[in-house]
Amino acid sequence: MKKPDKEELRSLGIAALSTVVGSVLCALATNLFFVPSHLLSSGFTGLSLLFNYTLGWNLSLVYFLLNVPLFFLVWKMMGRRSLWICIFGTVVFSLAVEFIGRFELPFESDLTTVLLGGAIYGAGVGIILRGGGLTGGMDIISRLLNKYFAVSMGLSALVFNAVLFFIFAFIDGIDIAVLTLAAVIVSTVVNNYVNEGIDKRRALFIVTEKEDEISAAILSEVGRGVTVLDARGAYTGEPNHLVYSVVSSWQVPRIKGIVNRIDPAAFMSVSEVAGVYGKGRGFHRMKEE
Repeated sequence: MKKPDKEELRSLGIAALSTVVGSVLCALATNLFFVPSHLLSSGFTGLSLLFNYTLGWNLSLVYFLLNVPLFFLVWKMMGRRSLWICIFGTVVFSLAVEFIGRFELPFESDLTTVLLGGAIYGAGVGIILRGGGLTGGMDIISRLLNKYFAVSMGLSALVFNAVLFFIFAFIDGIDIAVLTLAAVIVSTVVNNYVNEGIDKRRALFIVTEKEDEISAAILSEVGRGVTVLDARGAYTGEPNHLVYSVVSSWQVPRIKGIVNRIDPAAFMSVSEVAGVYGKGRGFHRMKEE
């Protein structure tokens, strides 16, 4: 068996630490806000809460048992490393929900539950995912459906949660289901901010004949890396160049000024990217799936 190198050990350490911190936050949100207000969260945690409310089953035990069948799928389809991370995350998450946050806070407003509970839970999930941790549940199912059947991760989670909320609304009424939905929306927004960062990156595509000047200016004035590709106009058939770079949103106006100054005839498009991985300032480290 190959010994893990320093980088892999560092990655595993970050994943373990992020799992512990994120699980504590999720447990606090669940036990301090969701359970007292009889709300659900999303995914397998929400399903476990539903069993707890309707049948009185232990929340953390149900969550763990729901994830046990997924361990085999993770091992076969994602590898041994992901399996151990998933088992560790599931155990830590279950223990955190069982033992952390078993006290009451002096609040009565549903708005407090939705905003503060949703934000804390979303921050916890975001920290786990950003650090490379796994806690099982819909995250695993969504990844596998996306990897092997090209089903969008967002779509699979949406369908699962929609069915869960419909059942909850049928059992406990539409009002409590709407509050649950609001809390999940807050949680999702915060999760995205924590996982992807508040300053989302922008991908720039610049078609120009002055690629050397523009590239040099971006490197020196903005301090971002640049890739230059050969291109050809489909209509004219003439050769051209494509300058590609990934930058922060606040750097886009500066680069637009550079392009306008050097080559006013250039074509430039800007698009938002969902994630940036690799070596670079502020980028995510490349992780094994």
